[in-house]
Amino acid sequence: MYYFLFLYIICISALLKRNIRIRVGRNSITTNNSLFKVLLYGVPLVVASACRDLSIGTDTNGVYKTVYYLGYAIDKWTVPLYECLYIYYVKLVYMINQNYRFLLVITSVIITFSYIYFFARRSKYIDLKIAILSFLVLLYCFSLNGQRQVLAGIFCLITIELIEKEKVLWAIFLVIIASFFHITSVIMFVYFFAYIAQKIKKRIVGIFLFLLGPVIMLFSFSFIIKIPLLTKFITEVSSFNISSINSKFFLFPLLVAPLVLVYRKQLICMKSSNYIHLCGYIFIFTAVLFSGYIWYAFRILYFFVPSEIIIVAQLGKCAKSIKQRNFINIYITFALLVTFVCVYVYHDTDMIYPYRFMVRE
Repeated sequence: MYYFLFLYIICISALLKRNIRIRVGRNSITTNNSLFKVLLYGVPLVVASACRDLSIGTDTNGVYKTVYYLGYAIDKWTVPLYECLYIYYVKLVYMINQNYRFLLVITSVIITFSYIYFFARRSKYIDLKIAILSFLVLLYCFSLNGQRQVLAGIFCLITIELIEKEKVLWAIFLVIIASFFHITSVIMFVYFFAYIAQKIKKRIVGIFLFLLGPVIMLFSFSFIIKIPLLTKFITEVSSFNISSINSKFFLFPLLVAPLVLVYRKQLICMKSSNYIHLCGYIFIFTAVLFSGYIWYAFRILYFFVPSEIIIVAQLGKCAKSIKQRNFINIYITFALLVTFVCVYVYHDTDMIYPYRFMVRE
């Protein structure tokens, strides 16, 4: 099924190269319209996500149905402050329709359409085909298991746009809101360091701080770990183990790193805010390394994936010739396929492969 979606995205992207005008009654719409692209790309993804067998995704039944749906929504458990907005979201959806499958449908619509719309609106300066393929492998597959985190990531998408528009206070507010969906959203505050570095024209210093950040945090853990929401991580932090690093999540960033390194200057010249996204791309490696201290710290990398996609989807536009651009896009597509096979087929991450549609429940 995933390979079908992969081919579907490529075929639709080929079709959208021509700006076709479609008449609907007295009105008309062009295929370049962002909402049209969202529907064209998103509907098959929504159907596949919402109609999956409940064994798809390790947490689909064990966490989301058993804890959040049957617990907070149906049995009216006490709602804690910790990640409470997701709980209220589940309770609200339950008030509309009491079927658990309806929660999956609504969640998949929100996630899929929001992310695709975010990239579709940027299609003037990114290769939308590469962006959607990257979304499929790096975010969509994960969303079959990590609903809270990917929903929180939607607020972070808006945060990225607000930082680009220099609306910093609103961006801070949204990061705080996102953290009540999933606490790992607080990592988005590192974007403000990149923003400050860009504003004071100290870009090298900014990148250095991104690389030095893990070292600073390690020396500060004795203080940070005393924050009430973080005390549960004390045991994991005190027992670093290099074998617990989720190295498989290095794969795609490493495969495309040579291209990013070669075209880094063109990327920044193309759009100044790309500097912030380059910093986000770099921090993916740091996030994975942190998993040696807290085994699931790799999950913070998903908040940097939109920046990674924005950077990767512009690499083809940095090429000097059509042949070079095609080579770059084919290479990225191949890297995405290799990543999918390695992470979700070979390592069986999140148990989403092989894919099964719903059976009788």
